[in-house]
Amino acid sequence: MDVENRLVLLNLYEIWHKTHTLLKLDKNSYLEEHKKYYDKRAVKQFDAKFRELILKKHNHLCPICYAYERRHNEKKTKIELNHIKPVKEGGKYTVSNRQPLHLLCHICITLAKKMKS
Repeated sequence: MDVENRLVLLNLYEIWHKTHTLLKLDKNSYLEEHKKYYDKRAVKQFDAKFRELILKKHNHLCPICYAYERRHNEKKTKIELNHIKPVKEGGKYTVSNRQPLHLLCHICITLAKKMKS
């Protein structure tokens, strides 16, 4: 059998799509009064890339419940980026110090830490 001619079936649920925020057409990047809008948009794009790096690092899995980002109890849930080492303990805002957690998992970790102290 020729390896180059084999077919591969893809599960469309496993393909991650990216949504892009549309530009407001009434804004002009060359006008000073619209500068704030474009600066805010640039920050959001940086945050989105940072978030995507963290999600890719963890294979889009929550390290607590091992469920995928988009499927937790068959509903889309909010994923939060949790500091592994808290900022108040010297943790940094870096890819290596962040992990993606479902909202419920994040609450459980926070409560467990509070119960310890």
